[in-house]
Amino acid sequence: MTDKFKKQMENLKNNIDIKIKNLLGNSGELQEFIKFHKANFKTYSIRNTLLIYTQYPTARHVAGFNKWKELGFEIKKGEKAIKILVPLIKKASDSDEKIYGYKYVNVFDIFQVQDKDGKAIKTPIIDVELKAKKSTKYSSDMLYKATKEVIEDDCCVFLDKNILALGYTDGKRIFIKDSGKYVDMTGIMVHEYIHLKNHYIGKKRNKNQEEVEAEIGSVIYGAYFNLDIKNLYKYIAIYSKDVDLQECFDMAYKTVEPFIERVEQRLNIYNEDVA
Repeated sequence: MTDKFKKQMENLKNNIDIKIKNLLGNSGELQEFIKFHKANFKTYSIRNTLLIYTQYPTARHVAGFNKWKELGFEIKKGEKAIKILVPLIKKASDSDEKIYGYKYVNVFDIFQVQDKDGKAIKTPIIDVELKAKKSTKYSSDMLYKATKEVIEDDCCVFLDKNILALGYTDGKRIFIKDSGKYVDMTGIMVHEYIHLKNHYIGKKRNKNQEEVEAEIGSVIYGAYFNLDIKNLYKYIAIYSKDVDLQECFDMAYKTVEPFIERVEQRLNIYNEDVA
């Protein structure tokens, strides 16, 4: 790594707390999202809240078919289910449980059942995409290709236009939604790769710490390749409660630094082939 990049990383590390505090205090978009999440989906992960947003942006309170039935409600005819992800868990021992995959389950919003209660809430979509800049050195498809190939040296990457999550891993494979947005898909791959490399072995960490560590890895990656990383801080902010950001940065950097070097080596090979 160049001295310039090392200095850039030091600045990122030193300013990450300030950026997150500023976002939490000043970003109306983020404040509305967090407010909505706390008020209506306390038991749902951020990932599933985003899935609910995508499919039913005016959702207020969701539950499964049997739960609505238990509460005395019926699903209205013609209503389409909202799909969310739930983990598949197996016991590794009496005190340890492991997630070995995910499956989709159907839920319905209160406005999809026979008895309505209150007015629909219009909710904002939060933008957490990694994006290219005019000054980005490598083309989006080249960067995506190199990153995917390096990850595939360690595990299989599956693309699917029909999955609802932007990405997830079961600890052995990575699944990415094929959105056609190569830069964002690249960032999601890096995020899931850090989960795969760090969060399925050794001592289990808390969910917030794992998510922050994975997204900081995407921030470091994006900074190195001169991508627009500002939206990624929103994702970090959502999960930042009771998390040591400096510790997460150090852990993410240990994984991402050698990974970036491998990606750049691959990109240099592409350039040599073109020349």
